[in-house]
Amino acid sequence: MQATDNLESKNVKELNDLLKLKGLPVKGKRAELIERLSTYSGKPKPTVAWQCHNVKKDLRRALMDPHLCLHKMSAKGIHNSDPKYKQYPLFQEYVVELKKQVAEEKRVWKWMILQQK
Repeated sequence: MQATDNLESKNVKELNDLLKLKGLPVKGKRAELIERLSTYSGKPKPTVAWQCHNVKKDLRRALMDPHLCLHKMSAKGIHNSDPKYKQYPLFQEYVVELKKQVAEEKRVWKWMILQQK
């Protein structure tokens, strides 16, 4: 639980950042955001399984784009790049496996395209 006085001194962007880190909704008026943070129990919001979550789908899509800087980042760097990844303690292992899967998919697609020519 955050002290309300401390939260009162923060701007909306800072409040939104805190809410995102805690996995709480960021929509609402400033007073609602402060109330949400001040009543936060500290218990993490239940996470959706990695296999079923949009985070995995979004990351897979990003890995399919060869122009993104994501390919130059380590698994730890990707994990630290976005608060939504923090809810997965095994995220770095997931990324390594997902990168392998995407590389294999790209290899198969390339082979299929060559076969059609």
